[in-house]
Amino acid sequence: PHIQNQMISPALEKKMELLIEVITSLRNIRSSWNIDQSKKIDAYIKVAKADSAEILKSYSSYLKEMAKIESLNIGKDVKKPPMSATSVIGHLVEIYVPLAGVIDIEKEKERLKAGIQKTKGFQKSLDVRLKNKEFLSKAPEDIVEKEKEKKIELKETLLKLQSNLKDLE
Repeated sequence: PHIQNQMISPALEKKMELLIEVITSLRNIRSSWNIDQSKKIDAYIKVAKADSAEILKSYSSYLKEMAKIESLNIGKDVKKPPMSATSVIGHLVEIYVPLAGVIDIEKEKERLKAGIQKTKGFQKSLDVRLKNKEFLSKAPEDIVEKEKEKKIELKETLLKLQSNLKDLE
């Protein structure tokens, strides 16, 4: 086998990369908000460049099928609907999924608040461990590093949970 350079299209690869990122973001929104995978959702996609809008519009049937979308609104002037989940791809694309009617808002708020409290509890216990001079002096270096990495991950998780809660209010 050999590479057939005439079959390689960088322009098409760029288009597919954008489509894959958008579909992945929509699926991640579904996952992080516990939206039933079989339920069709609405999606609003704000783009910075007109060519990105054209690409997404021309492949909208694939987007709708792969991300289970009922209605799709794509453009430079798209506004974020109230109580929407948001995903950002670079500086060029913002994706909004309205959550009203898709999830139980009050139940989701309670779930997020519980997650925030649980994460804060983990953070507090991790902070105590990382401030303990005896632990730092006796624990192997790789264990200490793992604990520091956990602290960074917990901070990111907490920010995400707080952001999701803010989106619902």
